[in-house]
Amino acid sequence: LEGATREVIEGVTYIKEMTQLHKILSKEVELLISSESMLKRQRYQLPPDWTSGDRLKSNLADIETILTRRSTQMNGMIPALQQRVRTEDKQIAKRVINLSESWG
Repeated sequence: LEGATREVIEGVTYIKEMTQLHKILSKEVELLISSESMLKRQRYQLPPDWTSGDRLKSNLADIETILTRRSTQMNGMIPALQQRVRTEDKQIAKRVINLSESWG
């Protein structure tokens, strides 16, 4: 694939991977929040450098907003990307045929 197409495909792959990771992290953050809540109920003194579960949840929500925006943009680009891949595939097939004809 040409460089620009490869970069777009890598971007799409990255967004998909981050979306999957976000789902896993969401569950982890919920577990951390419930654990933090239990510690507070037991009057445990959290360390001064403790990052609160609410802050983590807020940051995760920000990431979700970005991923949603990027996914929406990506979904709009998929038909053009598919056409671009088909076009490049045809060009490569022609080059292979020309090369094999000139080789023999």
